[in-house]
Amino acid sequence: MSECIFCHKEQITTDFVYEDELAHLMIVSKKIVAALKEIYHPDGYSIMQNGGEFNDVGHYHMHIFPRYKGDGFGWTYGNEEKAVNKEIAKRIRRGLEK
Repeated sequence: MSECIFCHKEQITTDFVYEDELAHLMIVSKKIVAALKEIYHPDGYSIMQNGGEFNDVGHYHMHIFPRYKGDGFGWTYGNEEKAVNKEIAKRIRRGLEK
């Protein structure tokens, strides 16, 4: 299993909002991805977690699924402008301190 950019996050510039001991979840997910690659030979994969109205089982769970070129999966957004920047990350971090 090859290392990703976040394996050496001290060498990158980014706006991390929060991290803790749940990092083992990503270690396990990388192992699941490796198994999916071996079994399904996908072009890629997606990992996601749903919340609020979109979490139909009522507790945290993570989806990991193989992806293929042209599979039709995609994100959709409205036409409104999105505000994503360092100031937004700072506001989220402040909210976590409460």
